[in-house]
Amino acid sequence: MAAKQLLKYPFVRVTLTLLVSLLLRFIYLSSRVQRVIPHVAEPYMAGAKQAVFCFWHGNMIMQPFQTPKGRKMAVLISRHRDGEVISSVMRWLGIGTVHGSTGKRGAGAMRELFATCDAGSNIAITPDGPRGPVYQAQHGAALLARKTGLPLIPIAFAASRGKRFSSWDHFFLPYPFTRLCYVVGEPIFAADTDTDDAISTTLRERMMACMEHAQREMAA
Repeated sequence: MAAKQLLKYPFVRVTLTLLVSLLLRFIYLSSRVQRVIPHVAEPYMAGAKQAVFCFWHGNMIMQPFQTPKGRKMAVLISRHRDGEVISSVMRWLGIGTVHGSTGKRGAGAMRELFATCDAGSNIAITPDGPRGPVYQAQHGAALLARKTGLPLIPIAFAASRGKRFSSWDHFFLPYPFTRLCYVVGEPIFAADTDTDDAISTTLRERMMACMEHAQREMAA
């Protein structure tokens, strides 16, 4: 029976996602972790202030371990089978989920995201998800920033050893007992005069800078 067919069964899905969450915890706890956080981003990473955290789709797997303490986090996940699996893994790791997209048909998801923000939670979003183009920030994050008034926080990680998959998003999985480096960018505030294009361009530039910085740290 194909793996996708097996995932239709709740017991299989629950067991698999629990094992994945345990593997990710093992990778993180067995690794030496470095963090590069600018002073202006520290209140958001400490949970003292609320924000929208942004990371590339292929760079999401280790991001739950940087969730700010003392403030709930909800991540936007697409409505498809892979999204359901990711949602289950996130729940095992203590992360809430909002299902949908920020595209033309994502009005319901946006309303839920706004409600989540109003309740004081942080939001996490992959601006190039769920299907790309890779490393291109769509307008959903810009819309969230304008409507909520919350800053966008770019964040990326890199590892000294891991597996790069041949998927559209260049998905990366670190190996255990590696070095991990998280790099956080400066907050991006959406001024009333900023267009979605301008905000998205700035977001992409800072997200790429974070990823390249993390990769340089691991190459050193």
